[in-house]
Amino acid sequence: LGFCLLFVFASSWGQTFLLSIFQPYWMRSLRLDAGSMGVIYGGATLAIGLLLPWAGRWLDRASPVAAGTITLLGLTCFSALTAMIGSATWLALALFGLRFFGQGLSANVGTVNAARWFHHNRGKAISLAALGFPIGEAVLPIIVTGSAVTLGWRATWWILAAVGALGFIPLARALAARHPQSESD
Repeated sequence: LGFCLLFVFASSWGQTFLLSIFQPYWMRSLRLDAGSMGVIYGGATLAIGLLLPWAGRWLDRASPVAAGTITLLGLTCFSALTAMIGSATWLALALFGLRFFGQGLSANVGTVNAARWFHHNRGKAISLAALGFPIGEAVLPIIVTGSAVTLGWRATWWILAAVGALGFIPLARALAARHPQSESD
């Protein structure tokens, strides 16, 4: 359950509630108006929506450790890219990656594996894993906003990338290694 909860929490990196904190910074840094920002964000969201059915098929066949590692590596790389963006094109690519690996794959890795590993208590397992959503929504805006105000938005994305690389990836691999057989076994 810890593995599943971690991934649902990590999906926050690509959720609107977190990304919207940075919208004013991106608009100012890249000289974007509200319409341009909306087109970039909406385009990235639409693109991941088109890609997720394919990614879901891959996720159904992938091992939890492989899917989790690839997802967190993608999330970490796109967090680092976000720290370095210098144009609207790079912002669009960064948002695509954050939405795809965050909101898309990370949330699915958490919920799919909760369903996969727990047969008799599947609903409870998914519900507990889903607590990652409100935990992220409760904790991250305060921390991220404080960091962006004091350290700057680019430094904040470097910190988010470091959390993924140095925190989430090792923790996910350790939790997956401790995974017991499913309840029906």
